[in-house]
Amino acid sequence: TDLDLGNGTSFLNVKLCPKQETEIIDVPYSAPEPVSRLHVWIEQAQALKGVNWYGGKSDPYVVCSLSQHKTFQTSVIHDELNPHWAHGPEELVLGQELRLSFEVRDKDMVGSSSIGAAELSRYQCLAGFAGWLSLGEGNGRLFVRIASLMSEGKASRPVKLSILVLGASN
Repeated sequence: TDLDLGNGTSFLNVKLCPKQETEIIDVPYSAPEPVSRLHVWIEQAQALKGVNWYGGKSDPYVVCSLSQHKTFQTSVIHDELNPHWAHGPEELVLGQELRLSFEVRDKDMVGSSSIGAAELSRYQCLAGFAGWLSLGEGNGRLFVRIASLMSEGKASRPVKLSILVLGASN
């Protein structure tokens, strides 16, 4: 592999050899794949189902997830059926996941219960989205915004290499 030394006239010719190998091999460079990132805003909900026994209201919050390990949640807003969170942006890295899910939950003294859920497909997320999502019949609706961003890829893991300089030219 020829490496430009920065001034456009000098090059360094290198052969790369993985540490555990004894044979010298030429390893071409290939740029990592770009990574899709999502910025997610959870704005508000309307007409949520009241699930509290006392007062007929709810203590809602939203759990947003791409997978078990790619998740976040909003704060709890007490005694409200039309909460405004104005939460975000939260950044999630979109890997191979096919859906972005939103679940509105009611916070209880011990645990929580589901009020309703909605989801967006991978393609809807990549295209960008701003709008209302139905949480199911009689459960209300949720307003979210999604912006798709691309970033340069990252190498999967570092590799130890021995470098043998075969020659340099100026």
